[in-house]
Amino acid sequence: SDISLVSVDNISYTCDSGIFYISLTPTTDQFGNSFISITLTDAGNLTALTSFELTVNSVNDSPEIGSIANQTTDEDIAIHSISLTATDIETAVCSMDLTFGSSDISLVSVDNISYTCDSGIFYISLTPTTDQYGNSSISITLTDAGSLTAATSFELTVNSINDSPVIGSIA
Repeated sequence: SDISLVSVDNISYTCDSGIFYISLTPTTDQFGNSFISITLTDAGNLTALTSFELTVNSVNDSPEIGSIANQTTDEDIAIHSISLTATDIETAVCSMDLTFGSSDISLVSVDNISYTCDSGIFYISLTPTTDQYGNSSISITLTDAGSLTAATSFELTVNSINDSPVIGSIA
C-alpha cells in the first residue's frame, strides 16, 4: 500500500503447477513497511484476497565526494576556501568528517590543513610550511555516520619565491 516503497510496476508473479511465486523489488534508497495485498480471480470471476506486511530494512549507503582541481600557491602563502561538495543518503553533509593526508609532510603537514562546513559545502584551508616549495598530493577521506568512506585527492604546487637577503650582525 506504500507505493513509494514498492511500486506496482516492481511487482510481478509467475505460476508453476498451481503455485504462485511473487517477485518484488523495493524502490532504490527507500526503507520501511508496506502492506501488500494480493487478489486472485478465477475464471468464474470469484476472488480470494490475502495480504502481508513487507519490511525493507535500511542499509548504510556510501557517501559521495566531489573532486578538487589542482591548486597552486606561492611559498609562504596559505590557501583558503577550497570548496568541496559531498552527499550521503543517511548523513547530513556537515555531520560527516574529513581527514587529510599529504605525500610531502615537510611541505604541507596534515596539522596545517583544516576545514569548515557551511550549507552543505566543505571549505578547506591549508598552509604550506614556511620557506618550503615543491609538490604534494593532498588526499581527502570523507566518513559518514556509518563509518563508510569516499576519497579524492588533488595536487598542490607551492612555487618558490625569491626571498630577500638577510644581513647578519657586523662585529
